[in-house]
Amino acid sequence: MIHPNAMDSMTVRSVFIVGPDKKVKLTLTYPASCGRNFDELLRVIDSLQLTSKFKVATTGQLEGRGGLHHHPGRE
Repeated sequence: MIHPNAMDSMTVRSVFIVGPDKKVKLTLTYPASCGRNFDELLRVIDSLQLTSKFKVATTGQLEGRGGLHHHPGRE
């Protein structure tokens, strides 16, 4: 996951989302140079919660289309 031209000691960031059943639902690994996007993480959590209850697939556009949940402070 490290760029071929990056130094061997370069770090990466990883996010793991574990469900209530103790199973990993998502892993996300990206280079340290890439900023975090908490709106995207919340969108993914919303999608994981929805798809665990219903046999549907979600798009990357949950927000702005009536979003699944309202998160105060996220406009």
